[in-house]
Amino acid sequence: MYLNREALFYDYIDKELDSEANQLSDVALVKRIGHGDEAAFGELYRRYSPSLFTYLVHMISEATAAEDVLQEVFLSVWKGAARFRGQASVKSWLFRITHHQAVTWLRKNHHHLQESEVDLAIDDDPEQAYLVTWTEETLRTALQALTPEQRAVVELTFFHGFSYAQIAEVLQCPLGTVKSRMSYSRKRMLRVLSQLRRAE
Repeated sequence: MYLNREALFYDYIDKELDSEANQLSDVALVKRIGHGDEAAFGELYRRYSPSLFTYLVHMISEATAAEDVLQEVFLSVWKGAARFRGQASVKSWLFRITHHQAVTWLRKNHHHLQESEVDLAIDDDPEQAYLVTWTEETLRTALQALTPEQRAVVELTFFHGFSYAQIAEVLQCPLGTVKSRMSYSRKRMLRVLSQLRRAE
């Protein structure tokens, strides 16, 4: 049996680089990606592609298209890593790119993105606690009643653990707009969930 020693050597080096990348922080990975480090790029993809893909699926409702958009997201990451300045977390930066790509896809495919903004106050009422008592599957059914921009706020809050301030960074809109969208979305979802409960 012939062993290609050179190939084995480079395979060993690749594994060592991958192992090293596993230990790096997100910021360190992005810095390395900015210098063309493919191992760092692979590690960042491993860490974040599942959650970004989930976000895309629920934003554009097409798994195949979501896969294509995810590739565009990471192409943008590869090209833009050198410009990352750390003003937001890497997670927020990645979701910002992902949201932008999702909106671009929706516009190209003639999805309606405009929404009538309803400036409703955020009250300290039990609505949000009520929402989290529902199963994820049922909540996702209710999400389909929202516009993509409203859906993004709910998705990032409930399923990805973002604060309102972080969502404002991702969506690049005022904090007040995030709060208004969430308030309207919660009320809309509650109406849908009430209808689902009556139908049971």
